[in-house]
Amino acid sequence: MWDNFLELKLKVIFNLAKRLTEKQKEEIKINFLDNQSVEFLSEKFNCTKSTIIRNLKKSLGELKYKEILNRFNSTFD
Repeated sequence: MWDNFLELKLKVIFNLAKRLTEKQKEEIKINFLDNQSVEFLSEKFNCTKSTIIRNLKKSLGELKYKEILNRFNSTFD
């Protein structure tokens, strides 16, 4: 019983620790610039929203990220 629990817990930990490839990071940036939401991208690339946001801020710069996010959000207001 404990072996199964430990195995499941390890699988969860390793799945969360998955690294994005450079190609995926570029795809995320392109998709975000094409108005795909952080939520959608986190599901598409099977990672957390914070991972998506961190990578977008790193590749676009924080100011540009916020500008695009505000523009994206204002289209739905």
